[in-house]
Amino acid sequence: MKNKSKISIIIPVYNAEKYIIRCIDSIQNQTFSNLEIIIVNDGSTDSSYELCKEKYSSDDRIILINQENKGVTAARNTGIENSTGDYIGFVDSDDWIEENMYVTMYDAIINNSADICACSAKRISKDGTIPIKLKDELYTEPLKPYMTFDLMYCYWNKLYKSNLIKNHEFIDLKVGEDALNNLQIIKDTRKVVTISECLYNYFQNETSITKEGLKDYHLSYIPLIESECNEIVEKNPNLERYAQAMIQYCWLLPLDIAYTTQPSNDVEKNLYSEVKKKGKSLFWQAIGNDKLKFEYKAAYVAIKCNIYSLALKFYAKFSK
Repeated sequence: MKNKSKISIIIPVYNAEKYIIRCIDSIQNQTFSNLEIIIVNDGSTDSSYELCKEKYSSDDRIILINQENKGVTAARNTGIENSTGDYIGFVDSDDWIEENMYVTMYDAIINNSADICACSAKRISKDGTIPIKLKDELYTEPLKPYMTFDLMYCYWNKLYKSNLIKNHEFIDLKVGEDALNNLQIIKDTRKVVTISECLYNYFQNETSITKEGLKDYHLSYIPLIESECNEIVEKNPNLERYAQAMIQYCWLLPLDIAYTTQPSNDVEKNLYSEVKKKGKSLFWQAIGNDKLKFEYKAAYVAIKCNIYSLALKFYAKFSK
């Protein structure tokens, strides 16, 4: 039977010729029938656009948009502007999804009168596959799980009511934009349902932003997160420790980079020094925060004990 509601799935694409067919095939094969698949080619310089145009032009569910390179956030915003679905989901072009992903998440939303559904996922890399698990749970205070579960920060494991997305144009940041934009969306949300089934396959590429050294943009999103958290705590004082846990989590990325790479000039030396100082000031707060996950406390302990390689392993293994 054809589903009455429509789901718009948005795929931002940039130089993804190695993976894009696997990605879109997995979306085409969804058991949820009423799909709108929006592929936004963001100025790819490889054959991504040509592959999509050649292989998927006969599928009337697919909208293929070609734009000059503006970045992944702009590509998502373009997809949102062109979407007509009652619900919106996002899939990254190097990932793929299980065939029952959207029907399962849609049913969870309908059965629980929820605004957002988040599913569990598998992280797949050269080192193997690691499941990233959520519980089967309905949250009537969505900010609590958002501020403590790192998997809640990303777009790709969620199905959103479209009005939540269309009310918020995504802010473009080099690092942390998913955490910030999701926080603004969650603030307007009444109920979030999470499911334990791993329905999304997150492919972890070899490239990493940590290999280029610490830059200002690794820190620029944290004050924005802190500002949002302060506003939330003013209205909901019982969320203070949850907000602290989120900020402590956000600091782990620059701390990881500061302790595992080397500065290349005096300006960077000062930046590295300030970040390390901040890590020391956060240590006892993080260890004493019962809302911060054990894995991230372990990363803080490893950094404190100068076991930087272990800290990197903890952060890389358990971060999304």
